[in-house]
Amino acid sequence: MEEEKEKLKAERRRAKKKRRKERKKQQKSEQGENVKSANAASASSQTDQIKNSKDADLSSEEEDIDTSSAFVAVIAKKKKHVPIPDAKKETHAVPIQKSTAKVTEDPTSVVLRSRQLALRGNEMASLGHYQAAADLFSESIKLDPSDHRFYGNRSYCYDRLCQHERALKDAEKSIALCPAWPKGYFRKGRAMLGLKKYSVAEECFVKVLKLDNDCEDALAELHKVKILQIMEAGYSKDQAEAALSKYGSVKEAISNLVINGISRVAFKDDDVFLSDDETEAYRLMAAKAKKTPRVYDIKTDPNNPENHNSLWIGNVQPGVTEKKLLSMFSKFGEILSLKIMPEKFCAFVNFKSISSPGKAMKEYQGFELGGAKLVIRFPNLPGETSKKKTVISSTDTTPKPQVLMPGDECYFWRTTGCIYGEHCRYR
Repeated sequence: MEEEKEKLKAERRRAKKKRRKERKKQQKSEQGENVKSANAASASSQTDQIKNSKDADLSSEEEDIDTSSAFVAVIAKKKKHVPIPDAKKETHAVPIQKSTAKVTEDPTSVVLRSRQLALRGNEMASLGHYQAAADLFSESIKLDPSDHRFYGNRSYCYDRLCQHERALKDAEKSIALCPAWPKGYFRKGRAMLGLKKYSVAEECFVKVLKLDNDCEDALAELHKVKILQIMEAGYSKDQAEAALSKYGSVKEAISNLVINGISRVAFKDDDVFLSDDETEAYRLMAAKAKKTPRVYDIKTDPNNPENHNSLWIGNVQPGVTEKKLLSMFSKFGEILSLKIMPEKFCAFVNFKSISSPGKAMKEYQGFELGGAKLVIRFPNLPGETSKKKTVISSTDTTPKPQVLMPGDECYFWRTTGCIYGEHCRYR
C-alpha cells in the first residue's frame, strides 16, 4: 500500500513538471510573436518618416477612412501605397491560435486518477463497505481498463456481496489481462465455489499453487472444495475428511468409500463448513452449548448502560496500525486518544462523547481486520471485578469458531459466555 502511494506521488510530480514546461514553452512562443510584431511596427514607422510630405498628408487623411469599403479598394488599385487588408487572413488568425493552444488530457494524469480511486476502493473494502468499494473500482476501470488489479479487486467485492456471477466475470477478465497473476485464478476459484461448481474451483486453486506455491489461502480453499465434492457425493464431513487424508484425491476417496460400503447421508447446501482445525473437544463443547442458555454481559451491550466513553478492542493483529483504527472509529465521534498494545494484541479508544462507543461497538463487533475478528468490550474500571451475568432465554446458542484471545483469556467468556460456567478453567 505504501509503495503504491509513493508511485502515485512520483507520477504526480512528473505530470506537474511536464505541465510547467508546456506553459513556459507557450509563453516563450507568445513573447516571440510580440517581438516580431513590434519590430514590424517600428520598421513601418521609419519608412513613413522618409516619405515625402504629400504622401504623409495623404496617409494622415486616410486614417479616418474605412479600409474595408469598396471605394478604398478602387483607390488602392490606383495608388499602390494604400494597403488593402486581407480579410481571410484576419478571420482565420484567431481560430488557428486557439487550435494550437488546445491541450489534450495527459494519459499519465488519467492513470493517476484511476489509482487514486482504487486506493479509496481498498479503504472502503477494508471497512466492509463492499458495494461502495465495487463502485469505486468501476470508476477506476472506466479510466484505465487495462489494469488487471482493478478487476480482481472488484471481483473480491462481488464475492463478499454473494454476487458470484459478476465475481466470475471480473476474475476471468483479470486473467485475460494478466495470465501470470495468481490472484486472478484465486478470485475465479472463489466465484466457482460460490456457484457450487466445486470441481472447477479445485482446478483454479491448483493453478494458483502452481504460480505461487506458498499461498496458504489457496491451500485452505483447495482442501475445502475437495471435502465439499465428497460431501456432495453423499458422505458426511467426518467421512470426507478421513477418506481425503488417507487417499489424497477426491476420485480415490469416493471410490474407496463406495467399495468399503460406507453409508451415505443427505447433503444440504446450507451445511456449515467449519474450519480445518475443528477438534472433537469443540464438537462436544458445541453439543453441550445447545442445552446451555445464553448469558448477558453488560460489558458487551452496545446500549452502554454504564455510560463508558472508551472501548477495549481485542484480536488486534500486528499489521493493524493506529492510523487504521483512527480512520475506522473516528466516524462515530471525536477521539481523545487511541493506543495499541501489540504485546497484548489489543487497543484502547477514548471518545469525547459517551454516545460514540456504543455505536462503534455495534458496527465493528466481530468485524474481520487483519485476518482476525475484532472483539470489543467496555473496559473494567479500576478495582472493578467481574459482575455476575443475567441469564436470558435463547433457542440457538451454538458458539461459532473464532480466533481465541491471546494469553489465558477465553474468547467465549469475552463474547457469548463460557459454557462451563463457574467451572471454567480460564476464570
